Amino acid sequence: MTTKSSAPSRRRVLQGLAATSVAAPALFRNSSALAAYPDRPVKIIVANTPGGPSDLVGRIVTAALGESTGKTFIIENRGGAGGNIGMGYVAHAEPDGYTYLLATNAFSVNVGLYNHLPFDPKTDFVAVSELAGVPNIFVVRKESPAKTMKEFIELARAEPDKYNISVPPIGTTPQLQASLLKARENLPKLEQVVFKGGGDALQGLLTSTVQIASNSLGPASPHIRAGTIRGLGLCAESRWPDFPDMPTM
Repeated sequence: MTTKSSAPSRRRVLQGLAATSVAAPALFRNSSALAAYPDRPVKIIVANTPGGPSDLVGRIVTAALGESTGKTFIIENRGGAGGNIGMGYVAHAEPDGYTYLLATNAFSVNVGLYNHLPFDPKTDFVAVSELAGVPNIFVVRKESPAKTMKEFIELARAEPDKYNISVPPIGTTPQLQASLLKARENLPKLEQVVFKGGGDALQGLLTSTVQIASNSLGPASPHIRAGTIRGLGLCAESRWPDFPDMPTM
């Protein structure tokens, strides 16, 4: 990702997307093609609904690409089936360098979750660039009596029928970490309310549909800063710079 003060070169911009179909590298071997590229809008497919972490990253990247090149880069959200719909769409798109995939962890995780995938992660894509890394987090509304994960677990054990947790689609890492929380802390009645994307799952918490959310730090961060929700624990190996006091799990 770039800022106005450090705009990348045209070469770096064109190489700075997440993944594209297998024939795209041929584009960069042809100098005349490189000079003309892109001569029409480039689609960046986000395999999730709007408002989630991958969507936010995608919109930052497309804005930087458009500013740096003067060309048109657009986000197209194709959520569903744990990201398989969007990933399958890109895998079968014309391999001309005009359809990119902003891949998430689902790209590798889904191989172990689904018997059949509409793509082959080993042969259908070419990796271009790593864009961002963001940890997951457990969050509650500011009105929640739980100030830590330990306190939330105690509350959920004391009144198991009272607490539900919102998660993005089945197979995403926030959903998997919610399942791990249930198993590890013996919370069998902590029902997972599955939403179409991370933004939707967070909205479920904000509207009090659930009492806790398992999400990515990206979309949760503005609400934490605004004080509308409280982070209980980051699922990360080390402290996160923006939230140095947040406990890790």
